[in-house]
Amino acid sequence: MISGVVVPSLTPMRDQKVNLEGMETLVEFLVSQKVSALFVNGTTGEGPLLSLQERRDCSTLAIKIADKRLPIIVQVGAATTYDSLELATQAAEAGAAALACITPNFFAYSDKELKAFYLEIARAVAPLELYLYNIPARTGNSISAKLAEELAQESNIVGIKDSSGNMAQILDYLAIPNFSVLPGADLLATQALLAGAKGIVAGPAGIFPEPYMALWSAWQSKDYQALLYWQNVIMQISRLIAHGARLDLLKGLMAKRIAGIGTVRLPLLPATTQELEPLQGKLRDILRATKLNEETYNWL
Repeated sequence: MISGVVVPSLTPMRDQKVNLEGMETLVEFLVSQKVSALFVNGTTGEGPLLSLQERRDCSTLAIKIADKRLPIIVQVGAATTYDSLELATQAAEAGAAALACITPNFFAYSDKELKAFYLEIARAVAPLELYLYNIPARTGNSISAKLAEELAQESNIVGIKDSSGNMAQILDYLAIPNFSVLPGADLLATQALLAGAKGIVAGPAGIFPEPYMALWSAWQSKDYQALLYWQNVIMQISRLIAHGARLDLLKGLMAKRIAGIGTVRLPLLPATTQELEPLQGKLRDILRATKLNEETYNWL
């Protein structure tokens, strides 16, 4: 199972087209930062705005570049079972370490329909591990703890990435035997780890991996004073960038750190200089006050 700091990858763009050269630069950067895993084609990666071919290209390239130095989790959920199956089987063949899958969106699906959807995906790629992905604010469909527990009976449905931001929901998932929970809410990172989560999934960790990796190191060594210290740091960072929900800010900042990131895909609009410049200053001040090396923030 995947554990640690999982980074949901941005998708580099050039002139509104996926920039595969930029993807190579991004993956190499994250490998060098020793993050625990990379999550491709998710919300942070503008997955819903990419074509199926673009998603296939991104996942295949990320897997190739990482070359087993970094586990690649490929998000394969789509609006239809057919498209999700196509993406899942392709990612499995390309060598993904694991898959994740959001619920289908737009229509309100029953638990019976969602269960059938997930079982079909899981059985098509078995024994490859599959993580459910709960993000009801975006999909309009929620994965209940009851449904998750039923799906966990399938041998390769091993856990869930939960982006509900609901600690009670996370605790319900954690009560499921032998079921891995990866919360996608920075503000709940420490609480979730203490409750039994296997790691965290954090968009801002792709830009500022150092404080997130410091938090994980503190957790592994059971240094609770340091754990609380780094939780406070990532809370400050996360609040400034809308907890990772503003992809224009994430990309605007990341473009300052490495080349080839570009901007967001329409209809999203890029962040303005008037937004980014003061934000950079505030983030620099936060990082400068930490125990991190200057190179962590001298690019801001």
